[in-house]
Amino acid sequence: MFAFRHGGDKVLWLQKPHASEVDPIGLTAWRSLPQRGRAGHANRGVLQGKSLRLEWLLDCLRFRLHAMKLRLVRLLLVTAGTAGAQLYVVSTVAGGAPPPTPLVARRASLQSTSAVATDAAGHVYFASSNCIFQIDPSDTLTRIAGTSRAGYSGDGGPAIAAQLNNPTAVAPDAAGNLYIADFGNGRIRKITASGSISTVASQLPVPHASGFQHPLALALDNAGNVYFSDPTAAIVEKLSLDGKVTLVAGTGYRDYSADGGAAVNASLGEPYGLAFDAAGNLYIVDSGYGRIRKVAQDGTISSFGVTDYYDPNRIALVGGTGMTIDRAGNFYIANQSSSRIIQITPDGKFDVAAGTGVAGFSGDSGPATSAELNQPTGVALDAKGNLYIADASNYRIRQVSPDLTVSTLAGDGNFNYSGDGGAASAARLGHPQGLTVDSNGNLYVADAVNHRVRKLSVNGPIATIAGSTVAGFAGDNGSAASALLDQPSALALDVAGNLLIADQGSGRIRKIATLTGSITTAVGGGVFACQGACSPNGLGDGGLATNAELLAPEGIAADSSGNLYIADTKDNALRTVSADALINTIVYGGMLGFDGLSKPNQVAVDRAGNLFIAEDGPILKLTPGGVISSTKANAHAGTPLAIDASGNLLFVGPCAGQISRLSAEGIPTVIAGQCDTGYSGDGGPALGALFNNPQGLTVDGAGNIYVADTGNGVIRLLRPTSYSALIGAVVNAASEIAGPVSPGEIVILYGAGLGPAQLTQAQAQNGIVGTQLGGTVVTFNGMAAPLLYSYATQVAAIVPYGVTGSTVQASVSYLGQTSPAFSVPGAASAPGLFTLDQSNAGPAAAVNADGQINSPGHPVALGGYISLYATGEGQTEAAGADGKIATAPLPHPVLPVSVTIGGQPANVTYYGAAPGQVAGLMQVNVQIPDGVAPGGYVPVFLKIGDTSSQLGVTLSVAVSAQRSGSFR
Repeated sequence: MFAFRHGGDKVLWLQKPHASEVDPIGLTAWRSLPQRGRAGHANRGVLQGKSLRLEWLLDCLRFRLHAMKLRLVRLLLVTAGTAGAQLYVVSTVAGGAPPPTPLVARRASLQSTSAVATDAAGHVYFASSNCIFQIDPSDTLTRIAGTSRAGYSGDGGPAIAAQLNNPTAVAPDAAGNLYIADFGNGRIRKITASGSISTVASQLPVPHASGFQHPLALALDNAGNVYFSDPTAAIVEKLSLDGKVTLVAGTGYRDYSADGGAAVNASLGEPYGLAFDAAGNLYIVDSGYGRIRKVAQDGTISSFGVTDYYDPNRIALVGGTGMTIDRAGNFYIANQSSSRIIQITPDGKFDVAAGTGVAGFSGDSGPATSAELNQPTGVALDAKGNLYIADASNYRIRQVSPDLTVSTLAGDGNFNYSGDGGAASAARLGHPQGLTVDSNGNLYVADAVNHRVRKLSVNGPIATIAGSTVAGFAGDNGSAASALLDQPSALALDVAGNLLIADQGSGRIRKIATLTGSITTAVGGGVFACQGACSPNGLGDGGLATNAELLAPEGIAADSSGNLYIADTKDNALRTVSADALINTIVYGGMLGFDGLSKPNQVAVDRAGNLFIAEDGPILKLTPGGVISSTKANAHAGTPLAIDASGNLLFVGPCAGQISRLSAEGIPTVIAGQCDTGYSGDGGPALGALFNNPQGLTVDGAGNIYVADTGNGVIRLLRPTSYSALIGAVVNAASEIAGPVSPGEIVILYGAGLGPAQLTQAQAQNGIVGTQLGGTVVTFNGMAAPLLYSYATQVAAIVPYGVTGSTVQASVSYLGQTSPAFSVPGAASAPGLFTLDQSNAGPAAAVNADGQINSPGHPVALGGYISLYATGEGQTEAAGADGKIATAPLPHPVLPVSVTIGGQPANVTYYGAAPGQVAGLMQVNVQIPDGVAPGGYVPVFLKIGDTSSQLGVTLSVAVSAQRSGSFR
């Protein structure tokens, strides 16, 4: 237990919570909290002497260290972020470009279409490829938001340059604004009529649960308020025009409760699509329970269309997603599970509006009920009565005209394919998997879902050298460019430099001759006769490889003697083809006392002839002498394999977003990525980057590692660097925003090789936090920064008060090894509010005047007082002293400070240094305005100078007849 003294006899007690308690920054059992008036002027008590000790801040930051992006407790392998280890810089070399627009909508190559909406001007909007598109009345497609690369960026700038992360809904309003459910970012974004983008709601806490909401569907009422659903949290909420978020339906518990009561007390199953009728009633597709729920304007809930669990119509709504309502009151529901559009008339009769119930693509120019759809997710109507369908897995927008004829409005059916003949960086890849690189440095990519093999020539364009978007088997003995492939999954080069293709769908290994460009079948007859754990002779062993049977081979490797090795995946066997084209099985069930393989998907061979096999279990090693054993490589399921020049094995694992290396001595090391998946980090250390389920690896002669970042549709390059320390990002420690840094701001530097393998925390000596910690030194513009903790992949530092200028150069040295300079913008202030957990949003780290942590269970009353904690204050008066524990006279920002709560300006009664804390932590005491609408998640903003704190931070405010304490 720590005791901290404020002015006079005021004492604060901080009881560190037990491990079972949910109090992540250790703000438990406060007894009293005095307040101070405007900086430098006493009012209701004076904050003097020691208060929050350094441990408070370290507890806060340490919690973030273990729970934020890096998920340090999940780094199961030895980290390469120590001095002297080989580090890599990551970049993207192919793929990830947005679809080229404007163009005729039907010619666009899209990814899954996840939403559709219309406006009064006749435009159609939809989400695909992490972008938002608009189709005008002339059927011209234009990208209006997103870059195609998943992420979060761009607020305050043009929407077309902003990053989105799996947007799932769009909704235009009457003023020309467009709202986006940015599902992967947990945000609602807004595009103005002028094309700028902003976040209007973010990181909203889930009632009664941990985590944050992910808005899936949107609907607007006649007043322009935005309603959104979250099927994971099982709630529907309302975002008012003033920015306040309130609960509309659901309890946060996934269940079904009876109709007739208040919607806020009714449990929902999986709320998906939302729509309003002409009378202003809100309807919810409760997909999990196969019902349409109606929320009347008085807030009561009922069911529509299905009133009983055993109603035979209920099953038609299970799997329902998007919904719209026409002027006559007919409901149209996109049912993803049955690949149909369901119509419900105002009197509750069910019918099919489109689709046959069989997933596929057919029927254009014919009746909509005879057309095949493939997992539709969204529907919308225009003023003319046209029905638009987000035909997700056909990568199209379909249109049903008033005469019930179906057609394709947008999409050519190709999955994210374009760019041949141009730069690889401007190309699009559908599902890149297998990779290999030739001696000239040309890279080959198996674009599996597009049934192509593409070549990235050195300093040249990207091109398709085999296959087309049509899956099949054809073209042997002719030009590979005219051949058909079926899900090519792996590539290798044989000893003569010919390209080998594991053509998974056709059950063959195809070969492209380097000199002639012709294609042949090297292994397999395409007959899937042997399934399961087959005996050797049952696969054609002992005969010619072209007469053998393969079942969905996923992996291939070649050695210097001309032998081929095949992961015959669904035959649960490892096959070998000798230089004289004879095939045999070398690993199968029961051999050598071994239990057998389980879906081997990749194989690699080193120079010594050792084979490495990836399967459902550990990576196996088979020596030339026939000894098979498990390695220490903790691989992720479906990992690709590659061997570098030193004989190290490269693989994906232990997490789906990590690349690791197994040394010749059998020691595993993570060299790139994190346990979280995503897309980020280009230009920085590979250890700090995010990848998304990589399924291809290869190494060139210079030691560069190419990664097929499959989930992101790109090829990433890991380039070795001579530096032993690298900075990847500098973010505000409170907001986690990578932006301008200001004097006195507490920041976190992410990277690799930044500090020791064990977390080292600061301890103040003689009232000063030092600038050297665990062998780490951080400088900003050459000035040493006080350090709060040091670790291999992140360091917490305080920007010196002497730092000025519009550009700041950050550098980290660890054990004498210095990183290259990392440039960040400089600013006069960069405020960020600390929050109660690692999300950097949600409930603020705030203390009510009665000593309670502010929360929905302990709200502050209207007119009551509360203390907030922040960083990024900028220059102070008296001048800030780097690393000094704050004592009287307490410094305060020279820039003006204001706080807004629930859209109302608040009375700020103190702002300045937090007593007993290191310079850089700011305390702000405010009074809750009487005009604030009470609620559990009232937005709060701190403004210093011209800059405001991050979105999504909230307070809990309640109505009370008696004022809460006033720090008297």
